[in-house]
Parts: sequence; structure tokens; C-alpha cells
Amino acid sequence: MGVRTKIAGRLVAACFTLALTAVQAQQPIRLNVGFAPGGSVDVLGRLIAERMRDALGRPVLVENKAGAAGRIAVESTRTAAPDGSTLMLVPNGPMTLFPWIFKGLSFDPTRDFTPIALVSMVDVVLSVGPATPARSVAQLRDWMRANPAQASYGSAGTGTVQHFVGVAFSQATGIPMQHIPYKGSVLAVKDVMSGQLPMTVSTTVEVVELHRAGKVTVIAVAGARRSPFLPDVPTFRESGVDVELASWFAIYAPAGLPPALVQSYNSAAVAAVADPKVREAMAKFGLAAMSSTPAELAQMQARDLKAWESVVRASGFTPVD
Repeated sequence: MGVRTKIAGRLVAACFTLALTAVQAQQPIRLNVGFAPGGSVDVLGRLIAERMRDALGRPVLVENKAGAAGRIAVESTRTAAPDGSTLMLVPNGPMTLFPWIFKGLSFDPTRDFTPIALVSMVDVVLSVGPATPARSVAQLRDWMRANPAQASYGSAGTGTVQHFVGVAFSQATGIPMQHIPYKGSVLAVKDVMSGQLPMTVSTTVEVVELHRAGKVTVIAVAGARRSPFLPDVPTFRESGVDVELASWFAIYAPAGLPPALVQSYNSAAVAAVADPKVREAMAKFGLAAMSSTPAELAQMQARDLKAWESVVRASGFTPVD
């Protein structure tokens, strides 16, 4: 009876485990996005979620947790259980820049999260409007030296990647520039088009179509290579300015996610961005589809953490609350 009892007990346990696994497989995965519905990040999240659902056979639902420049979504992910039910789609700012610009940050971007996969690169660019008589970095540099009171640029806000790309440009040229923060890049770009602002640092998302229409002129790309959406625009380094700073989107999970789930989610994310329809939809927003292994994402994050630290410390920026 003892042996039979043990066998029966094991069978019951096995059945329970199978039942629990089946239930978990039907439970939705929450993909936290730190921005409001309708924007490019939200659209990217929904594209990725739909294709990951197909690959995993499990619902993947976008949850918008807008506010605090994306920190609300990051914190929500940090405190979630590492059981595979929570992921986040996040730009590189919280994971590489925020540790150097915010005091008392509630999360450690290296310790508190599990890298899953890179999904997109997005170029940060410098643009001028029709009222600014410069159509290259060299011309802009000469114009700013001749008109130092007008050497100002707009960005999506204080502490953003765009803000500090502008800081890096100012450092590399040796020309003091006034930063004018806006509540979003779109507003800054509008003022550049109207001539109220000489230049702005934004992403390709906001300016690709305007550049093609001649309403603004993108004169430099901050990445290591030219943007596939603006092949006529040189990088800063091609223009003789030592600025190279990447901007990207990636998927992370809470720290401690089991390796089997890491691999499963990575495979699903890679499959999602390999889908031609997803790549085409991303391209409409100026987003280049990319992928990586978890280890490659971790390496890129570590490299960019050091790069942004150098920029912020050299700028003399005082961390804010």
C-alpha cells in the first residue's frame, strides 16, 4: 500500500503540475509601455505584442503606464514577480541615461531586470528650419560662432536622450548652446518649422517626412551609421564632430526570470521583428527593426551606460529628483 500510495501521490502531483502549466499558458502576458496610447512607442508595442502572441500561443497585452518619462512602467516591471507574466518595452533612456540624471532612482537598470531582446534602433538627429541659414554641420558651427546669442536648440525635455545628444554636440564643437526643453519633440519641431527656434534634436520619427517635404533639414545623425530612412544625411562623425550615441528600444523582464522563459521570449521577439509586415509598419514611424540575443542586449546596455555617464558628467549637469 505504501508504494501504491507514493505512486498515486506522484501521479496526482504530475497532473496538478500539468494543469497549472496549462492554466499559466492561457494567462496573458502584460507588456508594460511607459507612454500614452497612440504614440510611436505604443504602436511598436502593439505590433510586437501581436506577433509574440502568435509565436507563444499565449495572449500578450499592452498596458500603458505613462508618466515620469517612462519610469512608472519601469518601476511596475521591477516590482512584478519573475514568473513570465510581465515584460516591458522600453527605450534606452531609463536603462542607460537615467542613472546619471536622476537622484534616488528607484531601480537599478542592470540588477533589477532580465534582458530579453533588442527590437528597434531609432536615430537621434539634429534638424534646422528654413530660417536658419545652415545646411550642414560645418555651416551650422560657423553660424553659431557668428551668432552666439542664437545658439539654442529644443528637445523633448530636460533629461531626455535628445537633450544630452545636444549637450554632446555642444561639447564636441566647443560652442555653448542653450537648451530649451519642450513637452515633447513634436512641439519643438513645430517651432523650428515656424522659425521661432533655430534647431532641434529629435528622433527620425518626428522629422523624416518633414525633411523629405523640405519643411525642416536634418543635417546630422547621432548614430554610428546613416539612418536607412535618411541616407542623404551624414553622421556627426562623418561631419567632423565626435558624437556617436545610440538610441534603441528593447524588451526586458523582472530580474530572476527562468532561463527557459528568457529563451522562449527572446525567440518570440526575434520572430516578431523578422515579420515583413511588422518591419514595414515600423519603417513608417522611422523605426528600424533589429534583434539580439539577451547577452548582446546586456552588452549593449553596459556599453551605453558608460557612454552616457561620460556625456552627463562632462556637461556638469546636476541630477534632479
